[in-house]
Amino acid sequence: MKTLTTYLQDNVKHTAITLFLVITGGYLTYYYTLPSKKATKVQNRGFKTIPVPKGRVPYFGHLFGLMESPSRQMVKWQKEMGPIMLVYMGVKSWYILGDPYLAHEVFCTNGSITSNRPFQTYTHQYYSQERGIIFPNPSDNWNKTRAAVLQWITPKNVSKMNHLLEPEADKLVEHLLDLTTSQGGHVDIIKPLQLAAMNVILTMGFGKRASSMEDPTFKAIISNIENGLVHANIIRDMGTFLPLFSFVDRLFQPGMRRFAQEDTIPLYTGLINEALATDVHCLAKHLSQLDHMDDLAMAVTMSDTIAAGSDTIAITTAWSIIILCCYQDIQKSLQEEVDQFITTHKRLPLFDEREQLPHLVSFQKESMRFRATTPFGLLHETSKDLICRDYFIPKGATIVSNMQAINMNPDVYDDPKQFLPERFLDKLKPMYASANAAVHERDHFNFGWGRRTCPGSFLAEVEIFYILARLLAKTKIEPTLDQEGQPNYPDLNALNEVGTVNLPKDTTVCITKRSDAIL
Repeated sequence: MKTLTTYLQDNVKHTAITLFLVITGGYLTYYYTLPSKKATKVQNRGFKTIPVPKGRVPYFGHLFGLMESPSRQMVKWQKEMGPIMLVYMGVKSWYILGDPYLAHEVFCTNGSITSNRPFQTYTHQYYSQERGIIFPNPSDNWNKTRAAVLQWITPKNVSKMNHLLEPEADKLVEHLLDLTTSQGGHVDIIKPLQLAAMNVILTMGFGKRASSMEDPTFKAIISNIENGLVHANIIRDMGTFLPLFSFVDRLFQPGMRRFAQEDTIPLYTGLINEALATDVHCLAKHLSQLDHMDDLAMAVTMSDTIAAGSDTIAITTAWSIIILCCYQDIQKSLQEEVDQFITTHKRLPLFDEREQLPHLVSFQKESMRFRATTPFGLLHETSKDLICRDYFIPKGATIVSNMQAINMNPDVYDDPKQFLPERFLDKLKPMYASANAAVHERDHFNFGWGRRTCPGSFLAEVEIFYILARLLAKTKIEPTLDQEGQPNYPDLNALNEVGTVNLPKDTTVCITKRSDAIL
């Protein structure tokens, strides 16, 4: 998927009309918006100056500097700028945070004014329309909806779902083994992981599951998620960042409207109606009993839940698998730990017994730190002017948690560029508990902050634990071989930056049965 800057470079930058716009309208718009003069006024009022990275271009801001890899460039800038920096996304000001303590003060201590979402045409105008749990600003209805979803996936409820989570993890392992065999010694792990993760949330949400990757329900939802990311891409919301190019947005808006009204909403409305016609106890039925939920709110909330509960879990697990492939010594030590548990208990471990597998828990946490699936989370917006640590952030500003910069901050983690699972050996409590703890007690930050903390963090952690335990107990994860029989290890530095997530670019490995497996 192209980034906004790539799009501009390929389709706009080299035309004569663009040169004219840049030289005339661009400079004029930049001058009259006066972001630099506003910053000077703020500084003169006694507030600290927020550093701005080099490379800013009039009107376009830093967009061209983000061409190759936005997440990596943001990490590089954050290292140079410090805990907070101001990045100009066209004419929009983004305040980027790379320090967890400052992020906690901004998003948690001041959460009442930093929990809004910036407006985006597809997600707000055509899709959510102030419904669901992801895109609306905090309100009574949003609080009620989020509380209803949280009630369904509390740690207490998830702990009662082993009858769902364990068999789904077992099916995934068998599926990966079968695919490796049928495809001649290799398997692309993304779609099988999406199927497994989606089946968990489908069962919880609608009381049904997809039978295979060819199942119409699975294909429809995956297609819907992927096309939703296309419509939500900032390329199709150019007027927000570059008002002179707002005419481009009009070309995309009919497609946005059709996709929301004729694809997304009918898809989830059909699944909801199907669930309501059964005797199965599921989230859709739970939501249908709430007075504030209309049909559109039901569809958007279930769409939000399915998308958040499938794709990100699949990608996070994929990173763990390719890391295991690249670190064979760590994989072997983890297999030995799981084998020891099996030898003692004659079965695979439950999540409640995770402290008996400290290295596996530590590996799971380190994998998420080492390669953040959502490097910026979802964007926040201030509803009022904010003063924090003598920094001034104006009303309507976009605030971003630079998750990968935090994860690579040497003031937070020793030797952050090194993959060191042992750094979490004395921090075995669930990441869900950590995300809701005081900031100085947190060992992990990937699940977000304050009101916008990921509601499905505990479910995700348990799902991935069961998958990893079974893969380690039953399989060996190895690189594929080239024509000369030499191993092709996945490149852990190769990313596909798609929407809000970073996928590993190399997702093909060899997964075979362990000849020495105990079970």
